[in-house]
Amino acid sequence: MPLFEVLGSEVDGPEGPVLVEATFASLPPDHGGPAICTRERFLGEVIDRHGRRWHAMIENRHARYLGPADE
Repeated sequence: MPLFEVLGSEVDGPEGPVLVEATFASLPPDHGGPAICTRERFLGEVIDRHGRRWHAMIENRHARYLGPADE
């Protein structure tokens, strides 16, 4: 599964573009779909333009923040 191809790419976040810093191998249990990540839908860590890191559900190049990533 080529999730590594999305590392370093920009996706749309709630307040503008964010950079994909990490991807995870599976989705959280309550995500409402198949547990396998794809390039179109995956759990990842993003960084916003202010340098804040977030865990996010990324679907079709749109990030939905799940919460701040531990620093």
